[in-house]
Amino acid sequence: MGVFELYRDSDAKFRFRMLDDVGAILAVSEPHEDKASALAAIEAARECAATSRIMDLCSLQFDDLPVKDGGHFLG
Repeated sequence: MGVFELYRDSDAKFRFRMLDDVGAILAVSEPHEDKASALAAIEAARECAATSRIMDLCSLQFDDLPVKDGGHFLG
């Protein structure tokens, strides 16, 4: 069974990483200012991952990828 590890990074921000059965890192979170928001993000990841679809973007060109802030992907 996998595990979420909650830890503080070198900037003293809270992060978590998701590990598989043998301890390999599957995902690492963005930094969170407080422990409560990191724990809420873990809960959201747990709920979302169980029902998420796979979206394959491999065949798209970098120019085709949407960028949230309206900028350009500099791949």
